[in-house]
Parts: sequence; C-alpha cells; structure tokens
Amino acid sequence: MAEIEIVDRIGYTVLDKKQTRETRIQQEFISDLRWEKLLVKSVEKILRELGVENVAIQSAENNYYTQKNRYYSMENAKIRYNVTAKRLGYKLGEDGNFHKKL
Repeated sequence: MAEIEIVDRIGYTVLDKKQTRETRIQQEFISDLRWEKLLVKSVEKILRELGVENVAIQSAENNYYTQKNRYYSMENAKIRYNVTAKRLGYKLGEDGNFHKKL
C-alpha cells in the first residue's frame, strides 16, 4: 500500500512511486476531497476543544493577500473564502467577515 503524506500546502505526495491500482484509488480519493471544508471543520473541532465559542473566516474582500497578489483573482478568492464560509453555516457580519458560533 502506498503511503500518503499530507503536506503544508494541503496537497499530497505519494511516497511509493509504483502506480498500483490501490495507489491510483488513494490518489483519486485525496484529489476528490473538499480541502477547504476539511480545513475549516478541523479548525472548528480544535477551537471547540479549546473552549472557543465564536470563530470567523475573513472574507475575500477583507483579505490582505487577495488584495496584494495579482496572481490570485478576486473571483477565485470569493469561491475559496466566501462560498466556503456560507456553505459551512457562517453568516456575514457587519465587519464584512463571516462569523459562526460554535
């Protein structure tokens, strides 16, 4: 069985380079994951365990990185930040960011 390593850029590396059927199935499974949802749900779980009651996702419009990076379009940022937040039950706050009570 191929060993899969999750890396810091939310990607994966197949350590066993043999293209077995099992390896291809694992690669397909990982590529089909909704990474944004996985990341947000994981952070929510950790924050709940730490006793945090409220959490926010910065909107694309308020995100410094999306404002200063000409290679990352606002359209893509809205899908990554705003749409993900809305799908996971976050509500737009007066500050322009998305908030949720845990």
